[in-house]
Amino acid sequence: YQNGAVLLEPSDREVDLTSLEAEWDLGFATLTSSSSKTNHQGNSVSDNTGFYAQQNWFADLYYGTPRPLAKAERGYDNEAFVQELRLVSNETKNNIDWVLGAYYMDQDNIATQDSYMPGYQEWAGAAFAWWPTMGGFGMVYTDNDFHYVRNENFKDKALFGELTYHFSDDLQATLGLRHFKNDFVNDTELLLPIWPFLGAEPTFDTSESDTLFKVNMSYHFDKDTMVYGTVNEGYRRGGANAVPLTGSLAERPEWQQYSSDSVVNYEVGVKGYLAGGKHSYSLSAFRLDWDDPQLNTASYWGFFTVANGESAQTQGIELELQGYLSDSIHYVLGYANIDAKLTADFIVPTGVASESETRTQAFNGDKLPGSPDQTISLALDYTYELDNGMYWVTQVNGYYQSSSLNYLGESAALQADIDGFSLWNITSRLANEDWDITLYIKNIFNEDGVTGLIPEAYMGTDPDENFFGNSSKDYISLPRTVGVQVNYRF
Repeated sequence: YQNGAVLLEPSDREVDLTSLEAEWDLGFATLTSSSSKTNHQGNSVSDNTGFYAQQNWFADLYYGTPRPLAKAERGYDNEAFVQELRLVSNETKNNIDWVLGAYYMDQDNIATQDSYMPGYQEWAGAAFAWWPTMGGFGMVYTDNDFHYVRNENFKDKALFGELTYHFSDDLQATLGLRHFKNDFVNDTELLLPIWPFLGAEPTFDTSESDTLFKVNMSYHFDKDTMVYGTVNEGYRRGGANAVPLTGSLAERPEWQQYSSDSVVNYEVGVKGYLAGGKHSYSLSAFRLDWDDPQLNTASYWGFFTVANGESAQTQGIELELQGYLSDSIHYVLGYANIDAKLTADFIVPTGVASESETRTQAFNGDKLPGSPDQTISLALDYTYELDNGMYWVTQVNGYYQSSSLNYLGESAALQADIDGFSLWNITSRLANEDWDITLYIKNIFNEDGVTGLIPEAYMGTDPDENFFGNSSKDYISLPRTVGVQVNYRF
């Protein structure tokens, strides 16, 4: 597990989670209060040299510096408080079950990045006699060439309810509604500290409200077979990108903000038992119609960004089968076939110097990235009861996914085919009433399991820029891991 980074890339993070749940039985219904507070913060260092080299920045922007080294120090601090109240009926009256609730979230996010070119100013001052005069043109003598701080606050308030009506013991229908209102405030500081007047400080706020619905019907043909149909809506809030708006790296202001997106999900399925309950199955078909989808992309100058498309669709089938092959051998088998694609051209902003303000990055019918067509999962476990009442459970499980794409649209720098892969694990657990001990091996065959990558054409070697490292990366699954876990219950 190596890459060609020219500096160490340490990272650390700390997560604090606090939650409190309380229930009150009111007789006719149960009131549940769920409160939680989270804090997630971390820092990292990454090698951005390959990106600078591929953009020819060392030669074009930094006067041919002979030391190609770009170091990025990133940080984040996310805090959130969430409160939910739910009132759930305790019994069916007049053929009706119901749920009522309220939800509140207050979330603060801070993201920072400072990039450095160590030794740049010292070299330039020695290399160019005219370098001291640059201060008269507004240049600041610093190795810090990129500074970014983004502060966000997001508040979400919602009221929700769900009512189920039982037409008979076999037929029921559910209607759910969720009305929400959210407020999003973004305050960003983006500077190129060497030339501070080339920065930007975009600030904006948005407020949205809507009512989402869910409709479900189910019918039991008999005690072993049930069919159902569901239509429901989903919503995801918008956000902000990090791009400069002025100077030689200026991007169009349309990149600064992306809006919310939403889906309508349609699903039909059948569930049931076979062989007198020894086996169970579920088979479903679904389709998600996606409006204003938030799609990962890159700006004209190569900054990672998110932009809204017009529409997309994901549809497919899912199957799960599980049961007992004998009294001691249990299995679970899952399969999914999914088709995820654009249903309209994906239009993004162009560079500021372009005559046209937009360009087509991807086309109607193009496959969405990171979406394998086929996935299969399998688990097989064997349980053996010892004479002393202890249990010995051994399980083998595997997962397979077919090939996928790395990026949406044709891009020599970012597009790549990602091969399919399979992962296999085994666990063996010895347990009694009070304790258990488990030996496990994850990823037995040490498969890389690539799920995404940063290609060499985006962050790789460039001899013309005097950079012989390689900052490209594969994002892989957990390597083979062997361990022991002990649990004690008291």
